[in-house]
Amino acid sequence: MNELLLYKTLIKPIYTEKSVISAEKNRVFVFKIDLKSNKRTLKYVIEKLFNVSVLKIRTLIIKGKKTKFKQMPGKKPNWKKAFVSLKEGYEINLSNFK
Repeated sequence: MNELLLYKTLIKPIYTEKSVISAEKNRVFVFKIDLKSNKRTLKYVIEKLFNVSVLKIRTLIIKGKKTKFKQMPGKKPNWKKAFVSLKEGYEINLSNFK
């Protein structure tokens, strides 16, 4: 698979209090991903980049909020979030992710 596709699919990890607790407890990691990517390619990308075995992937689309800027209506873009569960014994070190 193309090397560029690997880094285009995963945009960035999401660091929140809830996601860090989830990662420590249940080995579930949260990523912001490309809106067009699907679970099959996402599983391939994560297994290739981090050398882990993926158990389950859940995705959801976050709808963009309606905003106003100087009385002009606007809308923030939609984005996609992925929850990646790993098999027993695997761990992802997100500090090395670029």
